[in-house]
Order: sequence, then structure tokens, then C-alpha cells
Amino acid sequence: MNFRGKVTYPDKGFYASLIWPLVQLKKFFETIHDFLIKIIWSELIQGETIVNEWASLLLFVIFTVFSIAVYRLEDYKDIILIGFVVVWFLDIWLARQRFIRGKKTLVLLEKQKENKIFCGIFLPGVKRIGKEFKSDRVECIYISQNQVRSGAFEEVLGTVWHIEVALENDCDVLVDEHRRVIDAVKKAKVLANYFKVPIIFKSSQGEGKYAEQNLSNQLALLKTIKIETNKQRWQIYLKWQLNKLGNLLKEIWKESGFFLFLLILSGFMFHYGNFANGILEFYLGRNSGVIEVPNIWMWFAPKLELLDIAEFALAIFIIVFKGWEISREKHIIIDRYRLQFFLNKKKISQVKTREIESILLLEKPSWTLLILSKDKAITIRNFQEEKELTTLAIQLEKAVKEFS
Repeated sequence: MNFRGKVTYPDKGFYASLIWPLVQLKKFFETIHDFLIKIIWSELIQGETIVNEWASLLLFVIFTVFSIAVYRLEDYKDIILIGFVVVWFLDIWLARQRFIRGKKTLVLLEKQKENKIFCGIFLPGVKRIGKEFKSDRVECIYISQNQVRSGAFEEVLGTVWHIEVALENDCDVLVDEHRRVIDAVKKAKVLANYFKVPIIFKSSQGEGKYAEQNLSNQLALLKTIKIETNKQRWQIYLKWQLNKLGNLLKEIWKESGFFLFLLILSGFMFHYGNFANGILEFYLGRNSGVIEVPNIWMWFAPKLELLDIAEFALAIFIIVFKGWEISREKHIIIDRYRLQFFLNKKKISQVKTREIESILLLEKPSWTLLILSKDKAITIRNFQEEKELTTLAIQLEKAVKEFS
């Protein structure tokens, strides 16, 4: 046996070291963002208490120091913000180029004597790292969906599918990766046929082939799913409902609300920094006047200068676009010949009904419905809740069995 695979080599490059201070600054603002979202969602909506007093105090002190800095650097705010955005986009572009054209870790599996397999891992600029195992220790071939994070800011660049040889004692060996799931399945079949073991998608539910766990058979009555059936075909519609608006807004904000949050927070920090700076100078003896307590609600009001309006318009456009992208209607049509998937009225993909091998629910990194045929695959994302995904998968299984 001679198997050859490649895995992306995690190399951030010199640029990442150069902008390290800006990365830490972004992480600080992300911490504040996530902390506030958690408070709003858990304490105000779900009624759960999550505040850690010491962590809150430390965050408050750091926030005050940064607010004073924002106030004192107000004249340079726009230059700093634009410069930060340029640095951020440049980091993403460089990371994407490294991912597309960058270094790869070469993995070779070679058959040795006495039923042994040698796994050679070749890192760029490093000598070969070797690992040996017996073929009868192989339990299955794993395929898993993984987000690619790269660059100094570790932004998500996309999704890849890892192929791992699963050994006894929970020891998995990563041997290959692909951007398309169907390519990963085809490569995994080579290994599965050689070792005579099954292929399993990690953290998956389904019926039969490739599933790690059995799919629940409990159908949920959901207003978001509409089904029309006859002898010729099934049509399944998935629409966002107003009663799920909170989930939609939460998902939109998580995906694209950070830029708007940063603009609002920078304005708030300027006003709060002015107030905190006055107190600091009073205690240092530089200001003997009266410190006025401002109207806090005015701190959140955006400025009406042209550049500020343009920044807010861009942030709102990003959020609206992401909301449209997430909330598009999913439409699936199945007959005896093909299964077709649409977003709104645009056809995205199709597979032959008789060639469908498996319908799987993948939990990580986010809930995904995967429809696999011999030569093609359809991936469907952005669901409102797990029950919706499970119900859709059960209905699709029924339809495929009826027409196959």
C-alpha cells in the first residue's frame, strides 16, 4: 500500500508578528463584545446569572484605561480606525494566499513487513517524522468538517474536510484534507477498502452508511417547515419565522455585528473616557473645577460627520447582507430522478435520487445537513434550531426511500 496525502501547514508568517499588538487590541474588544452579548442573552433573556465579580472588575479597569486613551487620541480616531481595517483585511488576504498556495505537510502511508504500516510526516523544512502501527489496530476511517483559521487575527477562511485513520485507544492519525467533501469521501474509500473498515463522519447522525450515531425518529411539528407531497414528487420548504426572530438576530450579530459594535463602543468610550479623564486629573491635582455627570444616553448617539456616517452605513450594510444570506428560504424538490436544492428561487445543486448514499446531520463546527451521492454532495447550513434539522433529515430519508 502506498497512500499519499497533504495537510495545510499552519504558518502565520512574519506579518503576524509585526501586527501582534493590534491583534491583542482586537481580542480585548472581542472579549468585551462577547461578555456583553452573554450578559444580554443569558441574564436578560434566559434569566441566568453568569457575572464573575472579579473578572468584571478587571474588565472594567482595563476598559477605563482604554477609554481614557480613546479620549486623548480623538483627533486621530478616524486614521486609527481606517488603518486598523486596512491591516485586518491585509492579514486576511495574506492568510488566504498562504492557504491556497502555501506550504503543505506531506503524509505518506507505506506497507512494511509483518502487517505494519509506516506513516511518514514531512513538515516543510523539517526532517521526516515517523510513526508505525499495525493494520489490525485500525478501527475506522474518520472524516470531519473543520474550520480553517489563519493569519494573525485567526479569522475563518473556510471549511476543509479532514481524513483520519482511527486506531485503538482513541488515537487518530490525520493523513489528508480536502476542500470538497466528495473528494474526501473518495480518498477515504481507498483507505477503508484497504483496511476493510467503515468510513464514519465525526459527530454525525443518520441512518446506515457513514453515520456515527443513529438519527432520532421523532418528528417535530414546526411552522418553519412546509411539505407538499404527491406521487410524482415531494417539495420541502424551510422559512424563517417571526417567533424565531431572536435566534436570527443573535446569529446575524455573531456573524457580522462586531464592526458596528466597535463603532458604537468607540463613541461610548470617548464620552466615558472624557468623564474618567476629568476624575483622574482632579485626583492628580490638575483640575480643581466641578466634574459634571453627563447624560449617559447621549454617549451612544453617533456623530453626524461624513466619515462617521459612511462607517455606520458600511456596518449596517454588512449586517443586512448577512441577515439576507442567513434567512434565505431553503427549498428542496425530490422525485424519482433527482434531488434539487434551492436558496430562494436560485438552484444551488442537485444529485441523482437513486445514487444518494447517505443523509447525515453534522454537529461540528455548526449544524449542517449533508446529502451524499456517489459523485456529488450537497451541504445545507444556517438552521434555526436542531429540531428543524432533525425533522428535515427524517422527511428526506422517507422521500428518498419512496423514490429509490
